[in-house]
Amino acid sequence: MSLFDCSFPAIVPPVLSRRKAPCFNPRLLLGLDADRLGPTANRPLSLWQAIGAATPVAVVVLVLELLQLFGISVHSLGLALVAAIVFAGFSNGLLGGLCASTIATIYELIVFSERSHLFTYTLQNGIHISVFCIAGFTAALLVGILRRRMEMATYKLAHHQAAEVLEVERTSLESVLHQLRMGVLMSDADSGEITFANDQARAILGGGVGRLHSIGYPRMFHAECGRSYSPDEWPLRRCVHIGKAVEEEFLYERDDGQLVVIGARACPIFGHNGHAVAAVMSFNTVAETTRIERRLAAAAAKMESSPENILHRIA
Repeated sequence: MSLFDCSFPAIVPPVLSRRKAPCFNPRLLLGLDADRLGPTANRPLSLWQAIGAATPVAVVVLVLELLQLFGISVHSLGLALVAAIVFAGFSNGLLGGLCASTIATIYELIVFSERSHLFTYTLQNGIHISVFCIAGFTAALLVGILRRRMEMATYKLAHHQAAEVLEVERTSLESVLHQLRMGVLMSDADSGEITFANDQARAILGGGVGRLHSIGYPRMFHAECGRSYSPDEWPLRRCVHIGKAVEEEFLYERDDGQLVVIGARACPIFGHNGHAVAAVMSFNTVAETTRIERRLAAAAAKMESSPENILHRIA
């Protein structure tokens, strides 16, 4: 018997969810930014990123100025600056490359201006600065786009691999839960919708477990007075409201009209913010629970009366 057609909420445990849970950390896998579940290019340029983008250009400018101080002329000034822009683009993304190209352009404007009048240029210097400006910003744009595409490809690969791992874990955990000799129900904390039921839960409650979340169930009764349950009194709902585990017994009328006593324990599941995001309930019929307890007591009594235990007590 497979799970019924309700999907799991995006809560703990994520391996039970049919949806591809986004709660994995690609930063740990591939060095991407997991704060917004996307590549680092999605985030605005921070102060430290701006400093990191400006550092390659600053290093090149410092080297060029030192070379000129020692009388060494450099003819490929623009190439060195473009190389620094490319490095900054690969290191810090599109915004980092644009920041580096802006700084390099300002340096070019200062270097090629007339000595007597700052920011005054000859025709040849004006053409040189214009060509460098176009080349620098084009390089930053192309490198930023390339980095962005590489990040997206890497991120999609990481997301696909994580989704496959979660699917395998979900399937394994479902198989374990279906083998339990007690019923297990899970519900969403906000809507109360039943999101998981193992085979034993279906065997005890029948196929209508999906109707328990909204209108209550007319075949569920309080064991003390026989009054039917309202939706808010259902243990899965009540444990979420009070924020702690609820243990109780209730009467349940099966499809054949037989009344059984069910012992249940419902617990809320809390998210990272401390709010309940789901509830899980384990339950069994009281007759089955009593039978198991008697078997355990008999096994314990047998162990107490075994010859080895007697000799141990004599010693």
